[in-house]
Amino acid sequence: MKPFEVFDAFVNSHASSISPEQAVQMSKDFLARPEEELSEFVAKGGGFSSVDRHVSWDKNAVKLFRHLLRGLPEREALKFCAFLADRRQDYALQENVSLLLHAEEPEITKVTRRDVAGLFEGQRVDEEFGEILGRIFVLPKTGSTSDGRASLAAVVDLLAGSDGLPSRTLFEKVGAFRCSTERFRRLVVELLAPIHRSEAENNLLAQRVGDALRLDGHELVPARFQSGRTVYEVRLAETGGFSTARSLIFAATGTKPSIGISDVLDGDLAVLGDDGRCLVYDRPLRDSLSWLELLDWWRDASRKLEADPSEQGLVDRLTASLDSPPEQLFFRTYLEIYGARLADRLPALIPQVYLHYDPLMARELPGGKSRMRQRMDYLMLLPGRQRVVVEIDGKQHYAKGDVADTRKYAEMVAADRALRLKGYEVYRFGGAEFYDAGKGEPAANAKRILTEFFDALFEVHHIT
Repeated sequence: MKPFEVFDAFVNSHASSISPEQAVQMSKDFLARPEEELSEFVAKGGGFSSVDRHVSWDKNAVKLFRHLLRGLPEREALKFCAFLADRRQDYALQENVSLLLHAEEPEITKVTRRDVAGLFEGQRVDEEFGEILGRIFVLPKTGSTSDGRASLAAVVDLLAGSDGLPSRTLFEKVGAFRCSTERFRRLVVELLAPIHRSEAENNLLAQRVGDALRLDGHELVPARFQSGRTVYEVRLAETGGFSTARSLIFAATGTKPSIGISDVLDGDLAVLGDDGRCLVYDRPLRDSLSWLELLDWWRDASRKLEADPSEQGLVDRLTASLDSPPEQLFFRTYLEIYGARLADRLPALIPQVYLHYDPLMARELPGGKSRMRQRMDYLMLLPGRQRVVVEIDGKQHYAKGDVADTRKYAEMVAADRALRLKGYEVYRFGGAEFYDAGKGEPAANAKRILTEFFDALFEVHHIT
């Protein structure tokens, strides 16, 4: 369907009820949008003067609209049709135009929509929410629509008679399971408006809704603040920056593992002669990895390794890959503090992750030297494809024995810069921070330091 075909549908429904004067005003209102919203308006007889000139010799609204459409590139012509549909509150035309304007964008599927409906089931909403639904879905005050959608009165009665939002029933009645993706996005934004619930409750709900939408290539992000509370928007997930991680090789114990390419074309990696000395997360990775997902993977992987499949078994196996007491203390303290607090939303703190890999011994490489950092102390894959690296530094990172080594330090900060330029967040802790005898016991120090750090980190990434 092209702009003129969409326009013909509009003409069939509305042309007889639009006067030439109304047509002129609607055309002028559209063309008077801010310049940045008019992407390259082409003046093939288009523009204000053209509208005035044209109407002076032809008092026909349909011809005036067609004249304007001819002066617009296709996308702007579609936007004009959308503008007309909004002015006349024509639901069917709005849907057809939206499908054309967003044809190249990923669809929010019915499966995801049902998941989202389930997340809102029983939630509180403001008493005016029925009226908001009526505007989003262009509901008639009474009766029903030709496509079976309920009336505004029926929706208001349903909300009034329910203890909490009956979202699954409501979505079905207003057509939310079958409407355009753009309209569904508007619905989600309104459901997460600050007026419905507390900031803490809303942020938690937004995180879960965002996880569902992300599977279909959309993301839920803070757009602005209203009375100190977050207002969200749904947008296409970022395509720049990091792609979804493909390989995760971690928790190596003992000698360096041998890693090879199992499929050159797809870039798939494999651990050669795998004897369990390192772990390979071999499930498809989304844009983030939670502790719950890692634990579920471990229950399967542990059978092959003949290891304890319990959560404690995973904790013990990961701890075994940590070389120093500060690293072990950091890991234990993180799980102790945030395991109970975040539960199924706890991001996995993945130890000893290979980022770079030199297959040769250092003496066989050019210059006789391997990469500065092949393995990270910890990696976190947070929602939105955010990658966070945490390093716990002992004096071997910046000294030879007890003597400061400026070359080692320079190499370390250069490697950090390279990671940051690739988009990683990099945070360093000195192991001595936890063992400062003047500030209490190591466990108490670690708890205080980690709480300050992770509370701030999770606030930045909207993990609550």
